[in-house]
Amino acid sequence: LYRRTVKRLSRLGWPRRLSETPHEYAARLRAAAGPFAAEDAFDSLTNRYAAARFGGERPAEETVAALGRTIGEVLSGSKQN
Repeated sequence: LYRRTVKRLSRLGWPRRLSETPHEYAARLRAAAGPFAAEDAFDSLTNRYAAARFGGERPAEETVAALGRTIGEVLSGSKQN
């Protein structure tokens, strides 16, 4: 879900920089009034992605599904910057 979201954000004009950590990217989206400036779904997704990717934690399927729905709703209303 995280990688698909980053791809979609890139197509919307918010690419992740090669040098950015997932948390730095999330912070930049918030600071630049990106699609998730007023929404904590991407921060939550980023935290869960980092925990899974770097900490070996497996998120609950319900959590991932709920985040996917919320992120889809946010991105459906987004326009390019």
